[in-house]
Amino acid sequence: MCHKLLFIFCIVASSTAFAKAVLERTIKERIVVANTVSLQVYHVAGSEPAIVFETGSAAPAIYWTLVLKGLSQRVPNTLLAYNREGYGKSELSHRAYSVDTDNRNLQQLLKALNISTPFIYVGHSYAYYMMQNYITYYPEQIAALLYVDPVTVYFIDKTQALTPDKLLPPIDTLPDNVFARALRRETQALSETVASVRPHQIPKNVPCRVIAAQYAFDPNKRDLKAWREGQNMLASHCNTRLIIAQNSDHTVPMKAPQVVIEQVMQLVQELTPKKGL
Repeated sequence: MCHKLLFIFCIVASSTAFAKAVLERTIKERIVVANTVSLQVYHVAGSEPAIVFETGSAAPAIYWTLVLKGLSQRVPNTLLAYNREGYGKSELSHRAYSVDTDNRNLQQLLKALNISTPFIYVGHSYAYYMMQNYITYYPEQIAALLYVDPVTVYFIDKTQALTPDKLLPPIDTLPDNVFARALRRETQALSETVASVRPHQIPKNVPCRVIAAQYAFDPNKRDLKAWREGQNMLASHCNTRLIIAQNSDHTVPMKAPQVVIEQVMQLVQELTPKKGL
């Protein structure tokens, strides 16, 4: 028990011990079998709720390196970033692609690593679809959501981005390797993915925030307007303002990691039970 004059000493000692423990935390890379497929993960063991990072399309998990390093020094929570099937060193199964399978892979990955739910789900770009699908079918497993420059359904519909002339040419030129096959099947299934996610809404009781890049990757002014409108609508549903990652393009996790770190820390603080002194 801390008492009167000893109280400040106890706080300082506790803070010093915590800081030392945090500095000793390292990011461990490993291969974990989940839902019968081997997945590459970057894991920092810690406390609950865990913070899970989902990459965008064509982006490997190493995109989160700066965010993981920053958070490992600032919060005691478990951190997890991983490569979906065919990304990085992750295996590409022979199953047909679906966002449901990606969700099950993640669910089984958490079990394999003994990571408890609910967790804070942080996702970049295309990960928006995985997050919307996950929160719909496993709402009790999500503590909070942080969308990082999401490609919203509103944007896809407004710009008719799923027409074959816009969607397919970029992937037709990809080389024939594991990563290209993973990206190709993910892209070819995008119409079905968007259709399945379109009716989903975030439960009102789940805290959520939206970070947007200052500079969208699409220079077309009409598309840029739709990009921002979709993100503003999502932020409005979260009952928060849209958070702009200043001087960053779409690669926010690499160009503006501090913005992500700050928002994750705020969510952790919101979810931490308040204790009386």
